[in-house]
Amino acid sequence: MIETTEAADVIRPESLVPFAVDMPKARDGFRRWISSLWFRPSNLARESSLGSLSGVYVPYWTFDSYTNSFWEAEARYYYYTPETYVENGQRKECQVRHIRWEHAEGTDDEFFDDELICASTGLPERHLNDIEHFEASSVRSRLFRQWFASPDAVFFPAPCTTRFS
Repeated sequence: MIETTEAADVIRPESLVPFAVDMPKARDGFRRWISSLWFRPSNLARESSLGSLSGVYVPYWTFDSYTNSFWEAEARYYYYTPETYVENGQRKECQVRHIRWEHAEGTDDEFFDDELICASTGLPERHLNDIEHFEASSVRSRLFRQWFASPDAVFFPAPCTTRFS
């Protein structure tokens, strides 16, 4: 049993990303994974089963930002000049590459929409990389209220470790 406590200053989420994998696909993936293991008891694939799926809440902040940046750089440009030389008594020509450096500067305006920042320290980063790739359009506010009321739901609030300066 997992024991959780709720702090008074917990920010309640507004929405939820629904499961991308249904129960039949999860069972199939579980069977394939168990069967692919090399060092396992011979009856593990036959004896194992996936009982049920329950949700685990992984909190994220989402940010929108408009940025305006000024930049300066030294730009590298290649150019070629012909060069003649004599080899074994024969006159030959080749192209010699040169580099010209020039000062460059400019501005960059960019809008960042729905940038995800994980607000949890509870999962290894390799797992976060797997779940971070979802479309913001798949977020559902209605589903969050239904899921959170489920007795199988597990809520793992964890402190935000990302600091902004």
